[in-house]
This record gives sequence, C-alpha cells and structure tokens, in this order.
Amino acid sequence: GLTSISITYNGSSAPPTQAGSYAVVASLSNSNYTAPDATGTLTILPKTITVRAEAKTKNYGDTDPLLTFTISTAPASGDYFTGSLSRVPGENPGTYAIVQGSLSLGNNYILNYQPANLSITGGMLNFAALTGKTYGDADFRPPVSSSNSNIAIDLSSDNPAIATIVNGQVHILAAGTVNITASQAGAGSISRQLNIAKAGITVTANNQSRLYGAADPVFTVVYSGFVNGDDVSKLNTAATAVTTASLSSPAGHYPIVPAGASSANYNFNYISGILTIVALNNTDVISLSINPGTLSPAFNAQNHNYTASVDNSIDRVLISINLSDVNAVALINGSPSRGVSLNPGNNTIVVEVTAQDGKTKNSYILNVYRGMSEGSITATNILTPNNDGKNDRWVIQDIELYPNNNVKVFDRAGRIVYTKHGYNNEWDGALNGTGEPLTEGTYYYIVDLGTGKSPFKGFITIIRNR
Repeated sequence: GLTSISITYNGSSAPPTQAGSYAVVASLSNSNYTAPDATGTLTILPKTITVRAEAKTKNYGDTDPLLTFTISTAPASGDYFTGSLSRVPGENPGTYAIVQGSLSLGNNYILNYQPANLSITGGMLNFAALTGKTYGDADFRPPVSSSNSNIAIDLSSDNPAIATIVNGQVHILAAGTVNITASQAGAGSISRQLNIAKAGITVTANNQSRLYGAADPVFTVVYSGFVNGDDVSKLNTAATAVTTASLSSPAGHYPIVPAGASSANYNFNYISGILTIVALNNTDVISLSINPGTLSPAFNAQNHNYTASVDNSIDRVLISINLSDVNAVALINGSPSRGVSLNPGNNTIVVEVTAQDGKTKNSYILNVYRGMSEGSITATNILTPNNDGKNDRWVIQDIELYPNNNVKVFDRAGRIVYTKHGYNNEWDGALNGTGEPLTEGTYYYIVDLGTGKSPFKGFITIIRNR
C-alpha cells in the first residue's frame, strides 16, 4: 500500500487550521518504490462574518452605554471576539459614529463591519404655562422639568425691569408682562408668558374737624398694602383729598374724598374720611343798642345789665344786636323779633344769645323805663330843702324823658322865681339866678314838656326848718 506516503504542511505533519497559505509536500517512503516528492500550496481563506453595530442613545452627561453588535454567523467553536467597539469622541448632544475600534476575531476571520450611531440627547424639556402673579408675590420656581436631569436648565427673562432670575427662581420687580425662557443643551428652549398684576393699595382719608368758618385743615391719607418695602415715595403720583364742604358750610359731617394716586405697580381702593364742622360756642356780642333810647352804661360785652328810658310816646323799641358769629342765634324775650312793645313804667327785656353748638348761652338784661302819659305826669307838691335826703329837690315825674321841657315857678304876686329849660329835677327852692332861699310858702308852677301839647300846672309848698 501507499501507507508510507507522508504529507507536511509548511514542514508540519499536522493539518493546518488557521487561515493562510501552506506549502504542501507529499513524500513516498517505500522500499519497493521510489518517487519524487509532490508539492503544492494549501490556502485556507479567512471566514467572513458580518458584524452589525447596534445604535445607542444616551442622555447628556450619562456614561456611555455598552456598545453591542450582532453577527451574521457564529465563529468556529473556541473562537472569541477580542477588543470592543468604540465611538467618535464627544459629549455634547449630537450623533457620534460607532466604529469597529479594537473588535477582532483574529486572522481567521474577515469582519464585515456595519457601523451605527450613538445619539447623545439633551432630554425632553417640559415647561408648563405660568400662572399669573401679583406684584409683591414671593420668588417662585417655574414649572419646568426635563427628562435629562444631568443637564442644567437655564432660565432667562426678556425684561429684567419686570422680573429677573435669582438662584433659579423668578424674582418679581414690577407689574407687567414678561417672557420667561427655559433652555437646556440638546433640548432647545421654551418660553412662557408671565402676567404680573398690580398689587392693591387702600387709601383712606383721615378724619378731620374744624370750627365753622375756619379754613380747612390739611387733609391727609394713610396707605395700606405696600409690598416689597415700598412707600408713598414709590408712587408716580400721591393721593390727595378734598371735601365737598365750603367755608360757609354749616356745622355737620362732610366727606373727605381721596383720589388721584397713580402707580405702575398698584391699583387703588379709596375710602373716604369725614370732615366734622364743629359749631362755634361763640356767644360774643359786638354791639347792642336800643332805638329809640340810649343804653346806660354804654354797651360793653362784659357788662350784662343796662337801663334805658323813653317817654310815653314810645310804645315800641327796636333792639339791634351784632353777633361775632353770624350763626349764633339771638332771641329777644324768647322771640327772634327785634321789636319789643313797652308798657308804661318799667319793662325788662332779656337778650339771650345761643351759640352754634346749641348749648352755650349768654344773656343781657335791659331795664327799659317808659314814661307815663303826659296827662298822668305829676310833680311833688312839697319841698323841704334841709338836706335830710327827703324832698330836698323838686321832682317832676319822668321829666328827664322830655329834655326840651320848660319849667317856670311863680310866687303869689305872679313873679317868676325860678325858670329852667331842660329841667332835670335839680331845683332846691332857691331864687333863680341868686341862689337865695325862697321863703316858705306856696308857689305856682307851669311845666311845658316841649311836646307841643298843653303844659300842666300846679302848686308847690316850700317848708323849711322841719
């Protein structure tokens, strides 16, 4: 047989298993035969395996996922992949090629590598609509989130005069409208409108009071509701207050109405105050007079008692009074009428002044004497001028009420012993012009009151040393 033939592969009798080219030599070793060696080449081709990289995704900031692959057919038993796939470097959101890297099955295989990509995403950004706020509200964190917690979300304001971002929160600076934008690398940006309403302030007018006829006080207001440390200096225009009352408005209550405040950050609610006009307690009398007639003493507001006399022809007098407060009320004997009827003799007239307040009162007493009728006027018929205080002067009733009177006294012989124009009860029984005492006796007199009416006559007896 030919069992003595030996074959070597690159000089080795072991058949090759690895891909490559081998020199094959076949040799005959037989004592009966001789033959030259036969030579040839054995080529073992590498096995082709398709390697398909699997696409991968990760969020920005995450570690790379394991790069995996699939193969079209399994390698020979005992053969294993070495190395690994790799990717193009980079960490920003984007797409990066997954390359074969160091992945290998050795020289026995040809890898038909089919690449894939690693996608780095920024995550899914969510930004809910913003609820309206009011000037003065506390800082707040807007409702923004992302599926990728590894990438910071940046917030910004398009109007820093209205709102700014402080430590990831919206800080309100003024009323108005502002857009807040949330941005995240790889996820884009979303803007939401924030409406900031004005805060409410209550403006209350302070209650005030003044006396009737006085100028209004300075009306003031108080504010409640300021926020953010604001005060009235932060308003564009401060509130003012006015009243419907005028200088001549009577005592009572009148509204003090605030208005006129303006601000970019506040709405205003106004509450009126009350101006109380207080009735004066003034009962002062500037002047008081009687007509006809003259008050005695002359009017002085500190003196509350006066006298006056009129003749019998005057049956009614007019009281004139001038008050310091025109709203005080003066009543004459309880009546607003200024005219007062007189009876012959003594008449008491009460002038009562009541102040605006209705409580304070002041009164004056006028004792007015109305003379007797001319036909009733009498004269004393005895004169005893001895300075004992009784009948020392000849008295004619009410003569002072007739200043134009003429008095004449005659002796028994018809001679005038005394005459006087404007007699005022001063005769003491002396001879006219000499001062010599007349002798005791009875004398005759004629009194003309100067009224145009007939004079009246009578007798006067002078008695001495009694």
